[in-house]
Amino acid sequence: MSWRETTPQPVQDDMDDLLDAALILAEEQLTQRGEFYPFSMAIDASGDRLARSSDHRACAPDRHSTCAD
Repeated sequence: MSWRETTPQPVQDDMDDLLDAALILAEEQLTQRGEFYPFSMAIDASGDRLARSSDHRACAPDRHSTCAD
């Protein structure tokens, strides 16, 4: 049984909107920077979408280094 079979349509719509927003944000970051750090998406009580991420500058790895270095 799929979660969509037991989830109300308005909730499915919210989840689909969040996924779309997350994919757009990730694509924008990849286009601008060539990478992106983990982030989360949420919908607040008023229905606005929010993107949240940690302060990645403190622990940002050198994007040119690899595990083999």
